[in-house]
Amino acid sequence: MGEQSSYILSARRSYFELLVRDPGFVVPSFFDIQGKIVHDLAVGHKLLFSGLASGEDVDLEFEEPEPGQPKTIKDYYRVYSMSGQWKWLISSNIYSRLAYLGEKVKLKIAISRIKMDIDAIVHGLREDITHKFSKHELKYGFELHRGRIDEISFLPFDPSDQEAWSDTTLELWHSEVHYKGWQGGTYYRIRGSYSHPYGLLVA
Repeated sequence: MGEQSSYILSARRSYFELLVRDPGFVVPSFFDIQGKIVHDLAVGHKLLFSGLASGEDVDLEFEEPEPGQPKTIKDYYRVYSMSGQWKWLISSNIYSRLAYLGEKVKLKIAISRIKMDIDAIVHGLREDITHKFSKHELKYGFELHRGRIDEISFLPFDPSDQEAWSDTTLELWHSEVHYKGWQGGTYYRIRGSYSHPYGLLVA
């Protein structure tokens, strides 16, 4: 990509589910893709971009389940995230890092009539400033993000009961959470060391 840029890309996938064809044996499939780009924008300025996509799938149905065994098991999981950072060397002992992060998560789990469904997305912005001294380091910054979360979970007294979805008296647990809003905050941190004449170091 040129003398001022570099990148790395990796991808993985499971193949075990392609080899095992036993319908009574649970074999999840999995994949992930990761990438990162680094670019030296100018002296003291660096840009970094990274991304991740990951997922897992399970879809199993038993034709004649044993007593107490679920008839179906389904699992769907996806994560997508990306980030961008600008690192700025303000001076020889002060540098700044401004970062953006976006993430989306989708999770569905169903074991017979036990159910969980989560859908969430978050966008955030963070700024860190670091001062380095001879024996101390001062770091402070802020973080601001906006998120949306939708969650539904259901647990019946008897998962094998066919009326568990429609009859609320058969519910052991039923929860719905829907949230959308802003959150943020600031922080500071001081790290350092001190040595007395006898050479003992306290960190």
